[in-house]
Amino acid sequence: MSPISPVRSLFQLRSVFLKATAITAFTVAVVAAAAVFRSNTDTDELLHSALRQTAGLLTNMAGHSSGGPLRFNKPEAAKMIEQELFERVGSDLSEIMMLRPDGSVFSHAIRQPQATADGAAQALGKALLTKMALWTSQGHSPSHSEELMFDESGLIAAHPVYFGAESQMVGVIVTRWSDARILSEIAENMRENLKIGGAFFVIMLLAAALCFRVFIASPLRRLNAAVGQVAAGDYTIAVPGQQSGDEIGDIARALEGFRADLAASVETTRVGMFKGSGFDGASAALVITDTDFRILFANGAAQNLISSEFATGNGVSLLGRSITTLSPALAGLAGHVGGSLPRQISFANGNQLFEVSVAAVTDSATAVTGYVMEWRMTTQDRRNAAVLSAIDAGQLRAEFSKSGKIEAANEQFAALFGQSAGSITGRDCRSVLTFESASMGDLWTVLHAGEAVAGLLHLALPGGSKALLDARLTPVKDKDGQSQSFLLLGTDVTRRHMEQREAEELRRSMDAAQAKVVDALRAALAQLSNGDLTAMLSGPFDARYEDLQADFNDATHQLRAALSDVVESSAAIRGEVADISSAAENLSRRTEQQAATLEQTSAALDQMTTSVKSTAEVANHANSKVEEAKQNAEVSGQVVREAVSAMGEIEQSSSKISRITSVIDEIAFQTNLLALNAGVEAARAGEAGRGFAVVASEVRDLAQRSSEAAREIAGLITASSDQVKRGVSLVAEAGRSLTGIQAAVGEIHGLVADIAGSAREQSNGITELNTAVKHLDQVTQQNAAMFEETSAASQSLNRAATALTETTQRFTLQQRNTADRTLRRAASRTAESWQASQAETKIASAPVQVARKSGGARSAPAKQTSPADDWEDF
Repeated sequence: MSPISPVRSLFQLRSVFLKATAITAFTVAVVAAAAVFRSNTDTDELLHSALRQTAGLLTNMAGHSSGGPLRFNKPEAAKMIEQELFERVGSDLSEIMMLRPDGSVFSHAIRQPQATADGAAQALGKALLTKMALWTSQGHSPSHSEELMFDESGLIAAHPVYFGAESQMVGVIVTRWSDARILSEIAENMRENLKIGGAFFVIMLLAAALCFRVFIASPLRRLNAAVGQVAAGDYTIAVPGQQSGDEIGDIARALEGFRADLAASVETTRVGMFKGSGFDGASAALVITDTDFRILFANGAAQNLISSEFATGNGVSLLGRSITTLSPALAGLAGHVGGSLPRQISFANGNQLFEVSVAAVTDSATAVTGYVMEWRMTTQDRRNAAVLSAIDAGQLRAEFSKSGKIEAANEQFAALFGQSAGSITGRDCRSVLTFESASMGDLWTVLHAGEAVAGLLHLALPGGSKALLDARLTPVKDKDGQSQSFLLLGTDVTRRHMEQREAEELRRSMDAAQAKVVDALRAALAQLSNGDLTAMLSGPFDARYEDLQADFNDATHQLRAALSDVVESSAAIRGEVADISSAAENLSRRTEQQAATLEQTSAALDQMTTSVKSTAEVANHANSKVEEAKQNAEVSGQVVREAVSAMGEIEQSSSKISRITSVIDEIAFQTNLLALNAGVEAARAGEAGRGFAVVASEVRDLAQRSSEAAREIAGLITASSDQVKRGVSLVAEAGRSLTGIQAAVGEIHGLVADIAGSAREQSNGITELNTAVKHLDQVTQQNAAMFEETSAASQSLNRAATALTETTQRFTLQQRNTADRTLRRAASRTAESWQASQAETKIASAPVQVARKSGGARSAPAKQTSPADDWEDF
């Protein structure tokens, strides 16, 4: 499949670039249209809402101004009010109508004289009059919002007109408003928005197209080219875009993995072809099975071996057959293969021995998919190995090359050279291995002629000695009958020949002197048997028996000296054993005292460990409580900070309200001035301005009341602001106090945590010390038991020394008096040592008893015995 050209892939109708660009254009267009539509809708609602509020406000104000003309039936004044409203409001106000309480038209004005009224204004006014009459009959006092009425379009507003201090309703004023200006502004706004949206659309579309080209289209084109090369069989390329972290990078990395897998697959296929050829033509019996041991492949050697030895029948295919059914010995093959692979399995089938080498066949995920088995019949190999083992155990074996160098040898042959079998490999033996007789010719010439050699051979050894071998040298020939190496099998008969010659020579010389030596030896032995160790062999003897004479005499002399030493040593041993026994008993008692002290120390440490652990638990509990207090303080601090913030907002709101009341006060003041001016102008107008004078008076009263109310509100707000400021200061002070409390709680928390950590460390240290003391107590107990065993052993040794002394007294040593004196000195020394030991034992026992009674190792009587002196005696 040929790759798509970059230009065609970029601009064809179904390309990813054009699709993404089209989707982006559609999305941007929809979003822009929605935004413009929403903006126009919001603007329309906002402007109509503002127009409605303006209509309600101005209608209400016009109603206040129209009370006088309606009350005194002055249409001219009403016309003046209408004309002034048209001039001040502008084109938004298109119609003004004043109705009497009976619904008749009192005054009606239209901005465009050629326009005709449709009756909607009068209908709305009558509806308001009807509703006001209904509320009056029900005794309901309507609110300002209820008094103002709009039609369904919201462009016609109606409001009742009141006059006098009692607010008597004297009619209804209706105004019609035009939204032409609003619609014109909306249309102009829409045109501006469309221009801006169009420009934004074009810019964003171009930017999106550029981004798509740089980040999507170009990488995809490069990937497309790489895919084409891989499809064409080029698996050596470098796939671009792998370093990218987006989906294109994932595709590139997946393509790289696919390319690597294809390359590995091609290499595997090529290697598999060679392996398959080697598998079919191999001389070894090879079998491939699945995981259930069913045969999938078997080469010719395996077919022949299995067919001949397992009675499967010649010419019968083994494929699909389970190996476990070939022989009962293979029924448990799965259990043998379950371990680590590769491994070898040996079994017997009838009289034949077999060995199967099993290796696993794995897939790319290292999962086992089958097994490769090499079958070998090892019956003959094992027999040959047994024969070679027997030969190596009893004979010399060596194999020589054609040049006479050792290629292999057993340990017995290497021992002749004083080396190991491996170290003599390569040694040249042509000059050291020869016939026993030179008349037989050259040994190696005979061997190279292809003849076997058997008989006695000489082997020259290092150091100039020779070994005589009774051996056979056999040539190992190739298929052409040429000797390739030589095998030596034989035995070392050197010592046997030498012994035969020496024995013959000695036999004749020893016969003559043997009788004399035997007679003298008989007499001396008789003396020895009677306990007389002074017997000697005297007189001249044959030189061959001089050593015997000297040895006999030296033996009797050494025996006398040894028995003398034994006598003295036994006496000395008795004395030393008594000292050792005494020291061992003293040390045993001291060890018992030390064990008792250590046991009491261990009990005290147990109590201390329990106390420290309890302290650590209390510290941990206190730490958790302080942590809870710290968290509560932090929460309280946050609440106070929020309260401070809220009080600040209240203070700001109070300031804003104060400014609003100031504005109301100013408006009331200006209104009062305007009413005053209106009253002056009405007075100048005479009778015609009487209605305006009444209205001006009412407006002045209303302005004064508004001013007074604004001042009262300002006073209340000022007082509230002062209270808020005071509250803010108090809350801030509370916040600072809580902050200090929080910091103190934090410090307490740190101190309590340090105390808890120290308690835990002390508990751990005391626990370790307690363990060490208990271990020392056990060791001390063991030492005490060992010293008791030592004392018993020394007493047994003393009895053995006494028995030995009594035994040696039966022999004659020519030093009887000296020996007796030695024995007496040793006995005296033993008695003195025993008495001293008993006295020291009595002295040393006192502090032990005191220490045990006092329950500690600090007993004062323990100072009566010097530990240094005791160890020196020991």
